[in-house]
Amino acid sequence: MSLDVDPDDLLDQAYLQRFKSKPARCRDLIQAFLDSTPSILHQLRQALQRHDQEEFRQMLHALYGATETVGARAMKGICLPLSRNPDFAQQQAGIDALESQFQETRTAFLEFLRTLPIEAESSFPATTTQRRVLLVEDNPPARELLHFALGDDYQLLDADHGHAALALCAEDSPPDVAIVDLNLGYAPSQDVAFSGLEVLRRLRGTLPMIVLTVDRSRHSIQAAAQAGAWAYLVKPPDPDTLRATLEAVLARAAEADYRATQRTIDRAIGILMGTLHLSDEEARRLIKHYAAVRRRKAVEVAEQIIQAQEFQNRLVQAARQLRMLDLSET
Repeated sequence: MSLDVDPDDLLDQAYLQRFKSKPARCRDLIQAFLDSTPSILHQLRQALQRHDQEEFRQMLHALYGATETVGARAMKGICLPLSRNPDFAQQQAGIDALESQFQETRTAFLEFLRTLPIEAESSFPATTTQRRVLLVEDNPPARELLHFALGDDYQLLDADHGHAALALCAEDSPPDVAIVDLNLGYAPSQDVAFSGLEVLRRLRGTLPMIVLTVDRSRHSIQAAAQAGAWAYLVKPPDPDTLRATLEAVLARAAEADYRATQRTIDRAIGILMGTLHLSDEEARRLIKHYAAVRRRKAVEVAEQIIQAQEFQNRLVQAARQLRMLDLSET
């Protein structure tokens, strides 16, 4: 496998220029790639030595995603043909090429970092009004890219495996939306790895989710949609497209929540009109007044009214069954 690469082809310079507007986040993105790649290369070689083709493909997939995320053009060019070559000797040569190419790529990145402005960037703590975005991503460079694109406008929660994602969603202040990678690794001390699809299935109906992956296949897109994804984006995402998609999904979710809230309140109003003989306006005012006194949301009061009505209906049904039982015994 040839290693003759023009220095200008090591990095996608046009792609990297996008990140110069935020030097500190750009440094974090590149440093994440430089720190995580040696471990991936080591695991890639170990998988090949064990003849574990499944893990070999998974680690190569992770490396391909990382190189695409940071614009490491030459390494990406090695990953793609290597993923399609089942020959053991060629795979060994491919890893050798990647390790050698990484050293050159590292030097090129360090040179690029010297061109970044050294001024300290102003940063502001997240406010309580920021929407919370869960990032389910085990690839450090991909995670840093999301922080680069979204960190100024959203409160970001990181989960590098499926178990962590489920735990964050079970907290008192769950995220408003999730961005999920389909290819996730094992959690520490866990024998079972949650795929991104499994995360989608388990969180379906609890919050809107966007898939962000290198997988462009029609099968994966269909599987993600069936598992509960609201949108599907391919890595590396254009920051403007990512933000626009995120805002569109959040707007759809807010509209769906509003409609569900209105249906709940309307149902509770109907119950009050029937049981207390109130007009529509009187029932609506009663719910709002009670909610204000109790410092609750109107929809929460409406849910309590519906639950009370359902409980009463069950009691009535049980009483009727008991009466029928008494009659049958006499």
